[in-house]
Amino acid sequence: MAGDVDMQEQNSDQLQRSVTLKSACSSSGMALHQALQAIRLGEISAAIVAGTSLMLTPSLSITMSMTGLLSPDGSSKSFDASANGYARAEAISCIYIKRLDEAIKDGNPIRAVIRASGSNADGRTQGGLTIPNPVAHEALIRQVYQSAGLDFGETAMVECHGTGTAAGDPLEVSAVASCFGEHGIYIGSIKPNLGHAEAVAGINSIFKAVLSLENQTIIPNIKFVNPNPAS
Repeated sequence: MAGDVDMQEQNSDQLQRSVTLKSACSSSGMALHQALQAIRLGEISAAIVAGTSLMLTPSLSITMSMTGLLSPDGSSKSFDASANGYARAEAISCIYIKRLDEAIKDGNPIRAVIRASGSNADGRTQGGLTIPNPVAHEALIRQVYQSAGLDFGETAMVECHGTGTAAGDPLEVSAVASCFGEHGIYIGSIKPNLGHAEAVAGINSIFKAVLSLENQTIIPNIKFVNPNPAS
């Protein structure tokens, strides 16, 4: 599940530095967060965040199949009762971010505005790397919304990680429900449509969210028939 994500930071004159992060399926999300932090601190005014996930050998897929992470039928069925693992996918995705005032001044096309970002770690847990911790997940959601000054009731839809595992999906949904359940919320995941691109998953989810905003349409989850009873 580990992947390489390159974050290249640049100014108007020259390339400054390139940073590689490895944090499994959160790699591109972590790279984006680090780039946003650098922009907030005034270290840079713009950044290119890129993620890569390529299946060059069958070894990792074999290992994942043996541990039950992958769907036997090669299909991610996020939040569905039939969820039985995820389907691996390849991707190379890239996002360009810039200070909003600089983008407006330079006449750049603005696809979306990121109000806040955050990251946390739950340490060693019983489930290990592949099982989310709903307590830590909820704490992070609340932290980011507080820092952005947003109310949970202003959010109509949450794009989840939603890999399509029987154990992971309900835990993630419980964290989202704890924050947004009072107001009601739509949830989704790009994994059934494009597969799980692992290290690139974060950027791919952002692409979907931006397209939803631009088209004022919540893109439905394919392969969702019967809700997971544990969710």
